[in-house]
Amino acid sequence: KAVISASVAILAQVLHLSVFWFCMQALRGGRAFRLRSADTLPAIGLGTFTGTRHTQKAAKTGPGGTMEQCVTKWIQLGGRMIDCAQNYLNEAEIGDGITRCIREGTTKREELFISSKLNNPYHEPDKVRPALEKTLVDLGLDY
Repeated sequence: KAVISASVAILAQVLHLSVFWFCMQALRGGRAFRLRSADTLPAIGLGTFTGTRHTQKAAKTGPGGTMEQCVTKWIQLGGRMIDCAQNYLNEAEIGDGITRCIREGTTKREELFISSKLNNPYHEPDKVRPALEKTLVDLGLDY
């Protein structure tokens, strides 16, 4: 069992490094999609699911530290697309990372593609705008 566990752990590390390598190649290679608006949408983005204090039940979020640190590192490495959701309960932390990178001059707001999703309880027409405004406030963005 110990040999199998060690083999699985090594395989997981190799797969993690392979995914990391692929992502870095995509970032460096500038793989992207040209939009009709003439903007360039990156082919790879950062998913932020499960990186919350709530789901990890820990003082720090996610395996790499806080979600703010993950987002900050992502942007510093050249990542420009971030996928969020109110339901992930971490948009404020994500916003801290975005704000930090903009403040430090690592990126500009107009270079970032940030998506979020409307949480199920807010699908009623009168609840959409307040939910959207909360997401923008939590992310520290005006659009």
